[in-house]
Amino acid sequence: MVQQINQFESGIAMKSKIILKITALSVALMLAVQVFAFSATVETYAVTDISMDDYEDIIGTYNIDDSIPSYKDYLKQHEGSALPSFEVAAGTDDVVRYEEGGEAVSPVLYADYEGVSGNSILTGEDSLVEFEFEVAETGLYNVTLEYYPIQGKNSDIERSFFIDGALPFKEMSLVTFSRVWTAKGEKSTGANGVMEYIWEKDNQGNDVRPGMKEIPEWQKRFVYDSDGYITAPLSVFLTAGRHTVTLVSIKEPVLIHSIVFSNAGKTGSYSSVKAGLDASGASDTSGHRILIEAENISKASSQMLYPQQDQSSPEVVPASSRTLLNNIVGGNSWRFVGQWIEWQFDVPETGYYEITVH
Repeated sequence: MVQQINQFESGIAMKSKIILKITALSVALMLAVQVFAFSATVETYAVTDISMDDYEDIIGTYNIDDSIPSYKDYLKQHEGSALPSFEVAAGTDDVVRYEEGGEAVSPVLYADYEGVSGNSILTGEDSLVEFEFEVAETGLYNVTLEYYPIQGKNSDIERSFFIDGALPFKEMSLVTFSRVWTAKGEKSTGANGVMEYIWEKDNQGNDVRPGMKEIPEWQKRFVYDSDGYITAPLSVFLTAGRHTVTLVSIKEPVLIHSIVFSNAGKTGSYSSVKAGLDASGASDTSGHRILIEAENISKASSQMLYPQQDQSSPEVVPASSRTLLNNIVGGNSWRFVGQWIEWQFDVPETGYYEITVH
């Protein structure tokens, strides 16, 4: 259980920059949480002077603001820019502004939370958090958020991203980050380590459709277009020097460990990737067949991706002409770009396997 331990308000002007003071205490057998505050009288450096209300106005009117380009036009403006190979991370030490409901308040830091070392900042459902960071090389950078989905209202987490107080392009006005879900019910491990459910039955012998429960975990996700029209991770153009990134909350609280600016690189072609694996000694496997029934999901990005029932064909197994059995997953609920489902299994031999989907 997380324990809040101490709160200090400190304002010291040094080189026109906020100095954040964090005091940590050791608490036996409990996870320490650190809290710090900003003094309203301190001069700030590199903090945007845009109010939270003004940020929200930009979010509400970006679609009719011709000065904010689409991502396609934004990339044209920066065509030919370098794709730096190193990364820049902004963490809690780089926080220069935090507000709730338009008022400066003391942000809460979680220390070493759920296996991730260092501090993470809790951002509320009506919050603004701003980080300051230094870039060594001008170019286009993908944006990654490392976050933990704190309990909220069971919805996806939504934020707007601003660079140096401006919305870089329209698609950054609403960015979505998923929670992690699994089906409720007793689980067992079948052949090849495949996780299987033991479904509850009703009084007619039908499988009960399971509910979904959240299993929060740390995630590190690129920022994508929430509408799904752009399938590659989104990039922002940064000049060498100091910048701010501001996250304005649209929906749900979230714990943020870091924002990373880097480049994902290009995925290699099948032939080039396979050639590299061949050179390392990889070879075909033989005589192994690993069967995963799709309804036995281990994780999913939405609570709507629950196991379902299909009686259209005896080839959809398990099958029964008399009772309803959980035997598929997805359906019409699995239609939004970026949704994902995960299954868990073991392989008996290292090597190549072909994948077939029914």
